[in-house]
Amino acid sequence: MVLALAVKTVAGVLFDLVNRQKFKENPQKISSLIEFLSTNLMHPSQPHYRKQGGLVGLAVLTIALMKNSASPYLYKILPPILNSLTDMDMSVCECACETICEIAMVVKREIWVFLGRIFRAFFSLYRRPGINEPYFTGRLDAIIQYAGTVDGKFRIEEFVQFLRERISVFHPNERVYLLRWIGGRAHHHEDSRWFLEILVDGLFNMLWNSAPMEHGEIYEGLRNILHSIKDGRLRQQNVDFGVFSKPLLHFACKDKQETKFAALTWGIRK
Repeated sequence: MVLALAVKTVAGVLFDLVNRQKFKENPQKISSLIEFLSTNLMHPSQPHYRKQGGLVGLAVLTIALMKNSASPYLYKILPPILNSLTDMDMSVCECACETICEIAMVVKREIWVFLGRIFRAFFSLYRRPGINEPYFTGRLDAIIQYAGTVDGKFRIEEFVQFLRERISVFHPNERVYLLRWIGGRAHHHEDSRWFLEILVDGLFNMLWNSAPMEHGEIYEGLRNILHSIKDGRLRQQNVDFGVFSKPLLHFACKDKQETKFAALTWGIRK
């Protein structure tokens, strides 16, 4: 109780300091404070100091700076927070996750350029045993939505177009995650050519790069798409399935037997 009160008091003092116009106009002071929070308060042996010191401090600093003033410093603020997602103490990881959410809520679309790094940090976290995956997935979903927010509003169709123009920069598993995220919010895109083309390519790339224990889920994803083709549902959408010929041929020539078998089977049955 005493520690929580002390943290709240210090956070209030920090907020008042950063919120001053003179402080916001002094890049050197802002950088020095970020450096102090990122180094002196992110590496103590006690987990609650790492959480209530460095992580909370960086969140408070970002909130106090607000969007326009905070955005130029994201390249300094986010890396130590993302590194905290590898902390051995899961409570520190959860605090880091909440901190990223708080920052994304402030800077909105400006978080986009860091989304790939955020994905990789979260996906590495998912491989840890005993993780509360729904909790972290919920936070990652929120971060994506904040990245799609412009002028205080989230417009799914505008964001889908934004993603279509930039999705190629992400790794295959990240592309598939984003597509499934879109599909969960705008179902009509799931039957479109661009969506299916990226999804099939992403799933085959995941199959090529994944461990055998992960193959079952990927096969299932490919099987569901194939089933939708065979039962005629996707053909009613005037999808040109010739676009799949090139990626299928590409993966059929791969050395990995699982990928080759899946591509040949998928192509023959299609």
